Amino acid sequence: MPTTTRTRSWPASGLESCPACPACGSAGSAWLTNLSDRLYGCAPGLWSFNRCDRCGSAYLDPRPTRETIADAYRDYYTHAPAALPDSQPAGRAVRLRRALRHGYLNRRFGLSLQGASALGPALVPLVPGLAARQRRWARLPRPHDRASLLDVGAGSGGAVAHFRRLGWDATGVDLDPAAVAAARASDLPVLEGEITALSGAERFDAVTMTHSIEHLHDPVQALAAAFRLLKPAGVLEVVTPNVSSLGRRTYARDWLGLDPPRHLVVFTPMGVKLALAGSGFERIRFHRSGRSAEWYFRASEALRRGEPWTEGARPGPRDRVVLLFSKYCSGALRQLGEELVVTAVKPAARRR
Repeated sequence: MPTTTRTRSWPASGLESCPACPACGSAGSAWLTNLSDRLYGCAPGLWSFNRCDRCGSAYLDPRPTRETIADAYRDYYTHAPAALPDSQPAGRAVRLRRALRHGYLNRRFGLSLQGASALGPALVPLVPGLAARQRRWARLPRPHDRASLLDVGAGSGGAVAHFRRLGWDATGVDLDPAAVAAARASDLPVLEGEITALSGAERFDAVTMTHSIEHLHDPVQALAAAFRLLKPAGVLEVVTPNVSSLGRRTYARDWLGLDPPRHLVVFTPMGVKLALAGSGFERIRFHRSGRSAEWYFRASEALRRGEPWTEGARPGPRDRVVLLFSKYCSGALRQLGEELVVTAVKPAARRR
């Protein structure tokens, strides 16, 4: 990381206080101090997190204002054009795996992916872990004719393109003009701005927020906008780092999920549940997320050693034991995972 980001400060005029937890509105206490941007090295200054006294979520205080937060994304990964693995040239083995996966997804979740193998439904479940990687499609409704989906924090549009290939009429929205420009360069429908600025109501069958809600100044307001934009019985999916995870407990201030000052709030399970319920959502369910654990541990280990986090580092023996437990925990323990994967439903009819 460039040393200038440690010695320089974020302009005082570009900072604002955050007097209460953005997840539940309660007061908090000082937690972690003197954190710097060690992931992308483009945001100067030192940063501090508070912990909410009620729900335990962590939130940045002080934090960049809405007008200056873009300076923390000057070198962000979403500025590169979206690259979809299935659209790239591939050898015979990759094409075979793709065909098997498409066959499995078509049969299991009612999709219409091209180049599917009839052997997929029989063979994919026999490969350890391979069927589990496809579970995301069970969390969202099957895309019927012209089913609409909004991806919040779409970046350069990779998820939008993927959902469109699955049969969704998918649109994205993102605050970062550079990311939106990259998406539009690939002819992907991504709008610039906040979800709260989108007009209308009951427009979408599904809304996804994958690693975006932690970047928002007012996540509850964004969830309320998602509720407004969803059709009755529409599904919201939220994926966000979990500050209660085993990895955070293991790596403390070196944990990948902190990422100051881009992450303004890092939720606990209670925090995200309170925010969703307060926005009107029901049937809030937490899902297992073991796939991300290894990457979180490897990247956090690299940060602890002062090595490039994008390359990762192999955790030590003790931490590998914690990693294995984090990857395969189930039941109530899924809420100790590195990510919170949550779905919630807008009621089919308003209660009187």
